[in-house]
Amino acid sequence: SVPAPAAALDAAEAGSEERLSERLETLRRDQQALYKIIHLKDELQSLQKAKDQLQLVAGSLQEENSELLSQLEELGPTTPKPVKLEDVTMPAGSLPSALEGRASDISSGIRRGDASALESCSDEQRRELIVAMLQAGIFTATSPSTTPKP
Repeated sequence: SVPAPAAALDAAEAGSEERLSERLETLRRDQQALYKIIHLKDELQSLQKAKDQLQLVAGSLQEENSELLSQLEELGPTTPKPVKLEDVTMPAGSLPSALEGRASDISSGIRRGDASALESCSDEQRRELIVAMLQAGIFTATSPSTTPKP
């Protein structure tokens, strides 16, 4: 059998070994936490650089916006002059023949002041007519008030 002092020494070593194992595990956890802190520090520095760059861009955009607003003020009002439907004239032959008659009837009715002239055709027919007019370039001219002043 083992003498009493030797048994006490074995028990002390086992306890010491267990404490060392616990201490080693604690140090590993601390090391992982430190690595995470370092990673967060690097990420924070990267975000700070991105923030600084965005602030520079925002400053230059504000300057550009101020310059554009100044230029706009120099140009004066540029609101387009409303076009009255009765002022629209369609050159002969500018629309397909199938739509020419309908367009002529509607425009004549509008000129006479007939408010129901547009109701003489369906929504689909009105869409077709507008598409044909746009394709023919009837609505492409700009009025003088829509062009900016030099």
